[in-house]
Amino acid sequence: MIDVKDLKKSIITIDQQIGGDGEGIAIELAELLNAPFFGADDLLSEAARESGIEKRVLEKYAETRLLAAYDFTADDYDKIKFPPAGRLIAAKSAAALALAQNGPCVIAGGHASIAFKDKKNVVRVFVHADAETRIQSLPEYTDMNPDAAVEKLMKADLKRTAYYRKLNSEWGTAPFYQLVFDTVGLSHKKSALRIFNFFFDSDTLAGLQEKSA
Repeated sequence: MIDVKDLKKSIITIDQQIGGDGEGIAIELAELLNAPFFGADDLLSEAARESGIEKRVLEKYAETRLLAAYDFTADDYDKIKFPPAGRLIAAKSAAALALAQNGPCVIAGGHASIAFKDKKNVVRVFVHADAETRIQSLPEYTDMNPDAAVEKLMKADLKRTAYYRKLNSEWGTAPFYQLVFDTVGLSHKKSALRIFNFFFDSDTLAGLQEKSA
């Protein structure tokens, strides 16, 4: 458990399975903590600003393309449109660090947990759900044959696992996170409270709510 006195120094990152709603949970948690929230789009905007790489390029280079590109050298790329994968990964990590430099915050998505994996006073959370639940939140999956949708989702999960391993991290595995839990049947608020109650005590929550009132 994090000591209450370290609350003001804590950065909380929330990773999720594809189709999970880690961002909704993170927003609720940020409100509980009275701390800033940053999502994947915030990280992309900051990465573009810090690196000089256009945001549309960062958006186009999804993790699967980064994964495919990671084994090649800079000479294999169109350097104007698609900078080397290593530079893109560094830009995303630098963005997460820049957003968090002003104090405690909650970050969801954008692989922020990788940027902070060697930092102190960082809480890493992973939320998951069964395939059927996640498919309901993905419009591009809901019209598919159920079996085909599950297969596609499992393949996407495997690609994300491989992406993290390329960066010496273990996506979704307990040793990399302080808290891993199933969100099926839980609202965003209940999930946020589960995270809060795991790391902080009820007196801290009462104090934060009193300050924000």
